[in-house]
Amino acid sequence: MANEVQISGDILRGIGWLESEAPRYFKRALTRGAIVLKDRTRQNLQSVLPASSNHNPKYNDTLQDAIRNSKVSIDHVTVHILGTRNSGSGTYRTRFFEGGTKSGTRYQKTRNGKRLKKKRYVGRLNALGFFSSAISSSGSEVINTMQQTINEMLDEANKQ
Repeated sequence: MANEVQISGDILRGIGWLESEAPRYFKRALTRGAIVLKDRTRQNLQSVLPASSNHNPKYNDTLQDAIRNSKVSIDHVTVHILGTRNSGSGTYRTRFFEGGTKSGTRYQKTRNGKRLKKKRYVGRLNALGFFSSAISSSGSEVINTMQQTINEMLDEANKQ
């Protein structure tokens, strides 16, 4: 009959393999892309703020440790510079180096828990923009890395 199509073993086996292994390869592609972005961000942070890899005795970690990624899901991963919320961590400071201080100028209003009679000027932080420049400069590299990983998956599927 002209209205029937029969699909046999080899194609079905390849489709079954692809369905079972595709989520693992997509996660791998996202992980590799996130690693590329994290590395570029660390390089940019080191170039604009050389002391970012030095250990500050007030904190348990360095500013470089603030560059992190979320747990990888099948369809997304988040790379951020927000740091951790661990006790003793100083990684929260990285966001101020990225975007600068909001109002521009900062004043100290208290010292040792006591209110000062006159506010003390403590400076301001200008935006360094290391994360946004890392995103713009490594965007194509991240996509290429992810495409290569997915192509590896398809090549392996063709071997099955």
